[in-house]
Amino acid sequence: MIEPPRDWSADTNGDGGFHTTGMQRLLPYAVQGVGPVAVAPNVINSLNALQQRAWRINKPVLLAVRALSLRRDFGDVVSADPGPKPEFNEEFTPEQKKDWKGRVRAWYTDKKTRAVKHRRSQKVFSDATELMQYPAIWFSYYADFRGRKYARSSTLSPQGSDLEKGIILLDVGRTISTASGLHWFKVHGANKWGLDKKTLPERVKWVDDNHEFIIRMGQAPDVYSDWSNADTPVQFLAWAIEYAGYHADPDKFLSRIPLGQDGTCNGLQNFSALMRDSVGGTAVNLVASPAPRDIYHDVAVRVTELLREMPASTLRDAWLAHGINRKITKRTTMTLPYGCTRYACSLFVNEDYIMKEQPPEIQPEDYGSAANFLSHVIWKALDDVVVKAREVMEWIKGWAKHTAAQGLQVTWRAPNGLKVVSEYERMKIVRVRSVAFKTDIRLYKPEEGKPDLVKIANAVAPNFVHSLDASHLDRVVIRATAEGMHPVTIHDDFGVHADDTERFHEIIREEFVAMYQDSTILEDMAAYSGYGVPVPALGDLDLQQVLNSPYFFA
Repeated sequence: MIEPPRDWSADTNGDGGFHTTGMQRLLPYAVQGVGPVAVAPNVINSLNALQQRAWRINKPVLLAVRALSLRRDFGDVVSADPGPKPEFNEEFTPEQKKDWKGRVRAWYTDKKTRAVKHRRSQKVFSDATELMQYPAIWFSYYADFRGRKYARSSTLSPQGSDLEKGIILLDVGRTISTASGLHWFKVHGANKWGLDKKTLPERVKWVDDNHEFIIRMGQAPDVYSDWSNADTPVQFLAWAIEYAGYHADPDKFLSRIPLGQDGTCNGLQNFSALMRDSVGGTAVNLVASPAPRDIYHDVAVRVTELLREMPASTLRDAWLAHGINRKITKRTTMTLPYGCTRYACSLFVNEDYIMKEQPPEIQPEDYGSAANFLSHVIWKALDDVVVKAREVMEWIKGWAKHTAAQGLQVTWRAPNGLKVVSEYERMKIVRVRSVAFKTDIRLYKPEEGKPDLVKIANAVAPNFVHSLDASHLDRVVIRATAEGMHPVTIHDDFGVHADDTERFHEIIREEFVAMYQDSTILEDMAAYSGYGVPVPALGDLDLQQVLNSPYFFA
């Protein structure tokens, strides 16, 4: 948007987002799926603060990235050309034919993926080039029924890909005038290079050790294109340009990059805090430690231990010979709070790891069985590492089934005051005969008054934890804005200017502790529907430890 969006109203859940009533009719509500009713003020105040944030196109980054995209691939920016298709030879042996088929499949997959990425990047370049003429741009924000906030945009977005986030800047610039501001500015650059698992001193040291290297990239990105090797190359380039600008004139330079602070497996952070789980809480940095804890690594270590305790077998021995690493366990662990199943775990291991890495210890014909075998072990390891999270998820699932069976709405009041309704009706299939195409079309229509108990049970835990992280976000945004900061967010990733970051760290932690300190949300849910199963007992985690944990959000 090239004008600031209108504020949403808490009384009507509407009247904002766009500039005219004609435009507002297309997307009329601040909180989607609720309708024209009064909604929690915290949700609306957070949305209004986010959408009043002015941005601008980062012209030097846009020009450098677009120029390099014409020469080679990097990050999200790829050409549409997958290269020559693997050729077939009539003299291939059966084994060579099998290998050729695999390479052809991979070629077609790469071609399809490249086409999507290429179209996306070209659209981003086109939109950014058009918007570059305006002094400032804005994004209209809305919330889903759980309270999660989204920027309404089809391409360019502060919540988008590395490319999208890297070519926009906050319109308001601030000097880096404090030692803490410079410290966090350096940490941000190291994070974008790919050192976010290192300790904070190690990240700062990397920047200091590579000072001249970074300056060269920031001053002449078209000549020194090593920035394209970063984990998030476009965002790293944006930082490198600012780093060079700061060192050219520290007193006058204005920084416009929001320094991201990301939670550690945030769904598990919320469940661990809610249940005072010291085991899971330690694994996700609710407790201070000299180095960041990596829960994906912790799960991988436990999987290895369980494999060693099992009797010898072909698949068990193959996995031990290959070695279990965090890549194998990451997606399952990350998505556990959002409804991941053991079957999904098997798919993740096969599709995200085995098919890509092709471990030599496992034969191609055994990929499926190897993934299925290991998924059971990962599932058991998660029970040991995140005990309370699994326990409370099962309780919430049982509560939802009971509540729906009583004929009541599956609903709870989130900490931000939003009434969250997590209901799903059974769907019936209606077959419609297409006269034009002489074929049947299957339509799915809800059966009113008939709840889908399976879907309700499967969806309730992820919806519940999303309402928790959205509530934390609201508290942080409202408080930081009141203190004169310009916070930007992507669910569990918050950012402000460099000099505000030290205080912002405190706000993130203080609001998280305050939200859970005296929470009775589970007890209130049980009382609402008369659910007789006792709420899981709290563990021994002292929530105050979050206040002193440097890697809780970092």
